Amino acid sequence: MHVPAREDTAEAVQTNPRAYFDSLSRAEQDKAFTAAGAEAIRLGADISQVVNARRGALGLTPAGARITAEEARMLRGGRDLGRLQSRDVFGRQVFTTTEGTTVRGQAGIRLGARETGVKLPGGRYRSAKTPRLMPESILSAAGGNRDEAVRLLRRFGYIT
Repeated sequence: MHVPAREDTAEAVQTNPRAYFDSLSRAEQDKAFTAAGAEAIRLGADISQVVNARRGALGLTPAGARITAEEARMLRGGRDLGRLQSRDVFGRQVFTTTEGTTVRGQAGIRLGARETGVKLPGGRYRSAKTPRLMPESILSAAGGNRDEAVRLLRRFGYIT
């Protein structure tokens, strides 16, 4: 929905992501943002960090080059939609994302990517060495401990 700037207000549900989130019931929040994503937002995570993390999640992203719909289905094992996939990190199966892990991303700053002022070959930027966990893995690792979940959400750049 397009809202002219002169008609927009800070509380407008159409242009304020947090107001939109708060206008939904808990079940609608879980459906729109995934159960773990919605819980992370309820714990204080930035909505854009939670939503955009899915863009770089293993299993949900297409290959780096432009591909056809048929090639995308083949990469997803015949499925039209991707499915979040875990990977082994230090002997533990976790969900990770590459989104936001360069020096220009919030998580990259928190995870130790250093600003060099110079692009790497191929136009890439230096990335963090530590994998960025998805909200699903963070909440699982916290084991129901709210303080630990908030600490991990901050550590992985979801709470700024």
